Amino acid sequence: MKTNISSIAMAAAMLTVVSCSEHWTPPTGSDGSLALGSMIVDVKENANVIVSPGSRAAADVNNFQVTIYDKTGAEAGSWTYGQMPEIVTLAAGDGYAVKVKSHDVEKAAWEMPYYYGESKSFSIEKNKITEVGTVTAEFKSIKVTVEFTDELKAIVSDDVKVVIEANDEGLITFTKKEVEDGSAAYFEAVDGSTTMVAHFAGSIRGNAVDSKAPFTDIAAGQHRIVRYGVKIGPDVPEPDGSITPGGITIDTEIVEVDVDGNTTVVDPDLDSSDRPGPEEPENPDKPGPDEPTPPGPGGEAISFEKGVENDNFNLEGINVLKQSDEDPFGDVVVNIIADKGVKNLFVTIKPGDAGFSAALADLELLDSFDLANPGNLEANLGPDGLNLPIKDAVVGKKSVPFDITGFMSMLKAFVGEHSFELRVVDSENNEKSMTLVFKVVE
Repeated sequence: MKTNISSIAMAAAMLTVVSCSEHWTPPTGSDGSLALGSMIVDVKENANVIVSPGSRAAADVNNFQVTIYDKTGAEAGSWTYGQMPEIVTLAAGDGYAVKVKSHDVEKAAWEMPYYYGESKSFSIEKNKITEVGTVTAEFKSIKVTVEFTDELKAIVSDDVKVVIEANDEGLITFTKKEVEDGSAAYFEAVDGSTTMVAHFAGSIRGNAVDSKAPFTDIAAGQHRIVRYGVKIGPDVPEPDGSITPGGITIDTEIVEVDVDGNTTVVDPDLDSSDRPGPEEPENPDKPGPDEPTPPGPGGEAISFEKGVENDNFNLEGINVLKQSDEDPFGDVVVNIIADKGVKNLFVTIKPGDAGFSAALADLELLDSFDLANPGNLEANLGPDGLNLPIKDAVVGKKSVPFDITGFMSMLKAFVGEHSFELRVVDSENNEKSMTLVFKVVE
């Protein structure tokens, strides 16, 4: 939506300029003038960027910073919107621009949405007045709020916290109070950094619970709601004999709110066909599709685990690779466990660098591919190429080692944030997905 400036205010602003112009004395020499008194700052924000009481008001532009830059990028004058002069004298020339921002952006901050905009390039003419017109300052942060389902609220302890990490350095911790108050965190949107990690930790019914989930495609102007639910089942022995306390599992989903108020639910562990939607009434004459066979006691139909000990590598969160390190990053292996046998293993690589995109294009790996049915990519993917498991090494197997150690030397050549999305389908059409995120730094 836009914060509309009333016609009365606009008329008053224009009257001020006319009044000044009548008493305006043209500058001498080769200078000209810029009329700032007529400049209007219009705020354009996501319809759902609602700030809490007492926080920075989005429509209060008096404290917005207004800066004039010349064609070289040098600053030619700077003021707050509420205190800027009505007319300023500038050297005649082209390539000028006015830039407006709500404040100096921070990596992460509570209740501080960031707005930024700039005018079109304009010229200053000798002994003439140039008017700027309207400059639109758009919402440029990433807004994040956290929600608990009613069931989780009823049983979660006061020690619970949710740590949100974005843009490499931005980090904010939601306590139970911030969640209950509906507090909003605002993160700087950084080019090339499109992953956010949500880390839930705390006690539920006296049992310690810890869960991490990465989310991709984070961008400026978004409002992301991280929503947590809970599943509680009987105590179930794990394969190693240990017991999961209370059978407690945290469900994590992220809701993206667009400018029209529509919401999209993204679950890192669910395919779109598994996500909740409207239920159709039962029709005995038109039976629905067969339900997937539920997992047996004590486990899921499909699961992922680390295949080797490597302290540098984690299944969740952002894995950092330093180009300056001479030693290899280590083995990167994910064991895919499928009790009913793997039918498909889809892989989608999302490069965060143009050079890596070009390298993948040379290998014809920019699109999603299925290791169970590699087709004409067999030579590139198999033992003679990247040495990934393909065909018989995947189909029907209950355990598949997805080893991308060979990718690491190539990946380290390209600074940026890259991800590998895995989607596994078993013989009974159960599905599960996960995303591996790697950030290459100098």
